[in-house]
Amino acid sequence: MTSKHYLDQIQALATFATLPDWFRAIQNQAHSVWQDLQLPVIERVKYHRWPLLSQEVVAPQTLEEPLLYGLDAALAEQDHLSGQIVHVGNHTLVESLDQDLVDQGVIVTDLFQALADYPDLVKEHLFSVIGAHEDQIEAYHTAFMNGGLFIYVPRNVAVTLPLEALLVQDSRYDQAFNKHVLIVLEQGASLDYVERIETYGDKPNSATYFVEVVVKAGAQIKYSAVDTLGAK
Repeated sequence: MTSKHYLDQIQALATFATLPDWFRAIQNQAHSVWQDLQLPVIERVKYHRWPLLSQEVVAPQTLEEPLLYGLDAALAEQDHLSGQIVHVGNHTLVESLDQDLVDQGVIVTDLFQALADYPDLVKEHLFSVIGAHEDQIEAYHTAFMNGGLFIYVPRNVAVTLPLEALLVQDSRYDQAFNKHVLIVLEQGASLDYVERIETYGDKPNSATYFVEVVVKAGAQIKYSAVDTLGAK
């Protein structure tokens, strides 16, 4: 991939949010070194020949024809949830949260939008659990990240009903699924988080999915996840 093609793809991802310079610098650094780094060692797993590192992260067709998968269920009344967020392809389509939690400062939003709206808060915690470019997969993921979620629970706030996240890999076209979820719980906070990951379409696409959970003193998180990504 040429540098121009890489920059064009990254710019396409920022259509709806202005990414801060510090994040761009981290991405550029990761892009400059990722091919020279070693793959991490995973005990008893031989994955070095797996096609993990696709450099196609935005299919132009998805910008013109975004996938609307998952909206019917998300828009239905969900009394048993505190909120929902639906990220499909490279777009976050639904963000909902009980008003009392909004009033207490809870944030549930698209990661790239959070970089624009809460740059200092994200900067403090992003890559604090998982490095940005310490091995080849980390650096690739950082350089070619094409979306994610940001969830923040302030000090002593309790999110008692489950918060549900749905992330859908759009495999109608050739594009990697490189998503990053950052969850931050301040001191004494609590969160019940339920995550579903699915695939729509049958194109063979690579995926790197990173979750950073920052849990400060006295905070608690209940984390449940169901992964039904496609076999390809």
